[in-house]
Amino acid sequence: MVKITVENLRKVHQAPDGAPLEVIRDLSFELEGGTFTSILGPSGCGKSTLLNLIAGLDDETGGRVLIGGKPIRENRTLDIGFVFQEPRLLNWRTVRRNVLLPLEGANGNGRRPKSGCAARSS
Repeated sequence: MVKITVENLRKVHQAPDGAPLEVIRDLSFELEGGTFTSILGPSGCGKSTLLNLIAGLDDETGGRVLIGGKPIRENRTLDIGFVFQEPRLLNWRTVRRNVLLPLEGANGNGRRPKSGCAARSS
């Protein structure tokens, strides 16, 4: 199983007034593969930012995220995903097209990759 390691992670955003806003500071932990982990905290404490950093959707300001011992940027072939706490479905798309939406962006041409991934709608 793949281990996720977060070492001295730091993330700074720019506040609306232009000032630096430190969202994550000196965060370190390890998650063993095959485990279920929840992240709890009040709104605005950095939960979504942390998930975006682990998934490689955002860049850290400092520290690093390792997946299987390698930096996240070297693991682009891994399938990493997470579920949002609020629905993110597009109501004008069918169930099948909502499920396939992430795959459309994966290869840039709006078609399923040749990996054999498919979704069935009923």
